[in-house]
Amino acid sequence: MTGFSGEKVGGCGAQAFFTKRLSYGDKRIEAQLVCSQDNLYVEVRFNAGGNEPWDAAAMRGNLVAFANAMIAATPKA
Repeated sequence: MTGFSGEKVGGCGAQAFFTKRLSYGDKRIEAQLVCSQDNLYVEVRFNAGGNEPWDAAAMRGNLVAFANAMIAATPKA
């Protein structure tokens, strides 16, 4: 089993960071994205297993899209 790895992510709020851990031949994923925009902090987590390997880059893209949709839907002060 490997440890968590992380990276800064562009295009998601003012700043964002993605961490992931793949295990069991990449058939289990634990992923987390945190991002902030002004006074809004968004944290999204995804944990799953399965029979096929997970694509961590695709999961990062999905979480970024989800967080950006949340940010866009948040009322502005």
